[in-house]
Amino acid sequence: MSEIQLYEYDTALMVAKGVLGKIKPLCKDAMIVGGLRRGLAQVHDIDLIAFPEDHFTMSIELGNGYKHVLSSKIKHSFKVLGINVEIWLANTERQFEVLKLIRTGSAGFNRNLCMAANEKNMSLRYSYKDKLCGLYGAAKAWTKDETTGQSREK
Repeated sequence: MSEIQLYEYDTALMVAKGVLGKIKPLCKDAMIVGGLRRGLAQVHDIDLIAFPEDHFTMSIELGNGYKHVLSSKIKHSFKVLGINVEIWLANTERQFEVLKLIRTGSAGFNRNLCMAANEKNMSLRYSYKDKLCGLYGAAKAWTKDETTGQSREK
């Protein structure tokens, strides 16, 4: 198994601010999220979120400024100084706000957030495909069986 490369906060922040400076004029909103927003001393990648004015123009600009940009409806991915950069895309302000929450939080934070929503018979959703994002009333509620450790319907 390969070791994950970590990058110092200052180096990653410099790269993130450079990318953000390039995309922000093309967006209704954009920001740094992930480990950099959480203030981690070292990060393994750079996460940004963007609510572009026009997805096509943003793709062209990224392609002109960076090599080997992989673009989809959901995100743009590329490397700067060897650091993986991902720009997660929103189509609405609501999507942007939910992306800010889930892309800033660690996996543990997101799991706890989903569990807290579940305890209130709700569900935290982010789906690019069906455009559902935010908290929704759950049609079914689930709980963890303490004896077996398995999830089951309440």
